[in-house]
Amino acid sequence: MKHKKLLCILLLVTLAMSSLFALVACDNKKGKPEKITFVLDWTPNTNHTGLYVAKHLGYYADEGLEVSFIQPGMDGSSVDVSTGVGQFGIDFQEQMIFNEQSSINVTAVAAVVQQNTSGILVKGGIGIETLADITGHSYATWGLPGEQAIVKYFAEQYGGSVNDSDMVPNTVANIIAEFQNPQGVDSVWSYEAWDVIRLELAGIDHKFFRMSDIEVLDYYTPVIIANNDYLKKYPEYARKFVKATAAGYKYAIEHPAEAAEILMKENPELREDEALILASMNFLKSKYQADAPKWGYIDQTRWDNFFALMSSLVDEITTPISKGYGFTNEFLPA
Repeated sequence: MKHKKLLCILLLVTLAMSSLFALVACDNKKGKPEKITFVLDWTPNTNHTGLYVAKHLGYYADEGLEVSFIQPGMDGSSVDVSTGVGQFGIDFQEQMIFNEQSSINVTAVAAVVQQNTSGILVKGGIGIETLADITGHSYATWGLPGEQAIVKYFAEQYGGSVNDSDMVPNTVANIIAEFQNPQGVDSVWSYEAWDVIRLELAGIDHKFFRMSDIEVLDYYTPVIIANNDYLKKYPEYARKFVKATAAGYKYAIEHPAEAAEILMKENPELREDEALILASMNFLKSKYQADAPKWGYIDQTRWDNFFALMSSLVDEITTPISKGYGFTNEFLPA
C-alpha cells in the first residue's frame, strides 16, 4: 500500500512539473520573459559581480530573461538547484566531489574564476612562517570531509600536518574579530579576494598560503551550476543565460570600478565596505578569465586531476569519479 501511495505521489509531482514546463513554454510564445532563479552560495560579493552587472545593464533582459537571485537553503546551492528551487546557482568543485555517487542533478556550465584564489589564512604573530609550521595550531573547519582532506593534503606538501584534534568547528563570520581575539582560531580556509584584502586594508598581520601553488589544487572554485533537467528541456534559454552572464563578467574585467559600483547599487549593504569591494575587483579583474581562451572555460585535465586526487583522499568517495563528469563547456558563447 505504501508503495502504491508513493507511486501516486511521484506521478502527481511528474504531472505538475510537466504542466509547469508547458506553462513556461506557452508564456514564452506570448513574448513574456523566461524567469530564472539563481541560487547564490553566500551573501553577495565580488565573485558575483558579473551576474549583477548582467542584470543591471539589461544583458539578461536583452536575451528575454528575467533573473532573480536568492540565498541558498540549509542544504546548500547544489541541492537547491538539483531539486529545482533554482535553475542556476553557484557551487565549488571541491563541494561537487560527492555529486555523482549521490545523484545530485547539476552540471557546472562556467568557471567564475579561472584560478583557485583560495588558501589557508593564518593569524600573524604566532610563529607560522610556512605551512610546515602549522602543526599543532588550530584550524576553523566547516566539518566537510572534502574540505578537511584538502587542508590536510595541502599542509603535508610542505611538511606540516593538520590533525583531527586541531580542527575546531567554526564558520568565522568576521575575520578581523577572529584574528584580533587571542582565543580565536589560528587558521582558516579563505579567499584572497575577500578576507585577505580585508585584513590588508585593516592593517592586521597575517600570512596567506595559496592553494594554486600546488598544481593539482588549482581547481575551479567557484563555478556556475545548472539543473540538468533544465539544460535538457531548455538549452536555448541556458545558452542565453550563460551568454548574458559572460557579457557581465567581460564588462567587470574591462571596467572593474564601474562594475564594483553596480554591485553596490544592486546590494546597498555592501556600500559600507566600498574600499574592500573596489580592491577586490581590482584583484579579480585579471583572475576571472586569466589565460583561458574565454571567460567560463573549464579545462578537463585540470578538472579530472582534482577529482582523481579527491577520490584517493576521501574515504566517503566509494567509487572513482568518472572522467569529464560534472561540467560542460557546451553552453558558453563561441
